[in-house]
Amino acid sequence: MSYQTLKEQLKTGALLPAYHFFGEEQYLKSHYMGLLKKQLVEEGMETFNLTVLEGNATAESIMTALETPPMMAEKKLVILKDTGIFTPSGSGKAQLADVFSDFPPYAHLLCIEEKFDKRSAVFKAFSKIGLSVEFAYRSRADIKAWVVKLLK
Repeated sequence: MSYQTLKEQLKTGALLPAYHFFGEEQYLKSHYMGLLKKQLVEEGMETFNLTVLEGNATAESIMTALETPPMMAEKKLVILKDTGIFTPSGSGKAQLADVFSDFPPYAHLLCIEEKFDKRSAVFKAFSKIGLSVEFAYRSRADIKAWVVKLLK
């Protein structure tokens, strides 16, 4: 659950198929979402290879977004924001768990979800292919080191 692991994966280009971002630090979540977009979606191809679903997205719409192949590219990115995908309630959760067990090789998923239940079948299936990253508020020392690095 360390964002250090995510940083290393971005640096090496060895990205996992799925990520789950949560925590209070909105800036870092937004920053790393942008870095993932930049690495996975070719410039000018966002219309075809980037899908963002917010709010009450249905299991069917999520599965359709993941299973639709990329257009004129090798990869596509699907971003889910506060959809409740990892909560036990809602229909279609069993089908979503199945999608994670047979995840399309061209798809990458970023879930920005504050509410999640680690006991849910969907979260357990997701955890086998993805990484959950907590973005907690940074300490004063971390912020100071970051500012010094930016100003160099």
